Amino acid sequence: MHIANNNQFEDMLNGNVTVEVSTTTDNMLELTFFLKSNKSIESFLSNADALKDTVNVAKKRMGFSKVFCRLKFGELNPSDEVQKDLIALQGKVFDYITVEVKGSQFESSKELLQYARSLKSKPISAVVDLKESNTKLSQMIHHLVEFKPENIRFVYHKVSSYYDRYIIVRSLLVAKGVRYYAIDCSKRCGLRYDDVDGRDFATPVILKAAYGFTGCCTRYQPAARNKQGKKIGYAAPEIYKFDEKTYEYSKIPNKNFRVHRTEDFINLNKIDLSESAINARPKLKLLLAHLA
Repeated sequence: MHIANNNQFEDMLNGNVTVEVSTTTDNMLELTFFLKSNKSIESFLSNADALKDTVNVAKKRMGFSKVFCRLKFGELNPSDEVQKDLIALQGKVFDYITVEVKGSQFESSKELLQYARSLKSKPISAVVDLKESNTKLSQMIHHLVEFKPENIRFVYHKVSSYYDRYIIVRSLLVAKGVRYYAIDCSKRCGLRYDDVDGRDFATPVILKAAYGFTGCCTRYQPAARNKQGKKIGYAAPEIYKFDEKTYEYSKIPNKNFRVHRTEDFINLNKIDLSESAINARPKLKLLLAHLA
């Protein structure tokens, strides 16, 4: 499963595209909102009807079955009361209530999880950053296994830099039957060893095949804007395109990037990572052997 983000939503809206049914039960959309000021939070909280309209478009027009949000606060540190207001709003608008679990605010995070559950409105999706220390990450996962949210979404960081975190996730969750996803993923995994250059393999391929992730969401890239604030698209002469045969990315001329981006999402959403599919790709099989 590949989770769509704001880019896919905008591309499908502009191109009147409907998402293909994936091989799993859900087609999921994560919408990111940047709430980096108290004013933007107030605006978000006062626009429940507009948010519901957005969710309805994603479901009825595009075919998504689950729509949820990711709130990015930047340097802002909202109070627990403000976060409870945001949780309550999510329960009215989205299919999951997203609660970010932070190691530096672990006790507060646990209280917010309990508050979300007390609303009895929507299932809970916990978000955990893989930059947490090994000890704290293990502690947080153990708590979430006991708490039993609907799923856990891990904020992606390079496998080569955080290899030990991915081992922890796999060892603590694979056998628990917990659905866990990676979000904010890069397109390309960047992994290279002496006997195999796997830098161009799609990150979701590696995370799902090597570490048991149920699905992934590629990092949302807001469109560039000119001085007047108008979106100007992507000016780079080349873009990366996913090859559904090799499972790698390669550069192609930047023509109709929205169509290519939608095609990449659809192909990643239906990717085959069965043993036979991996065996048919010796280069991928060799790379995965390094990550066992």
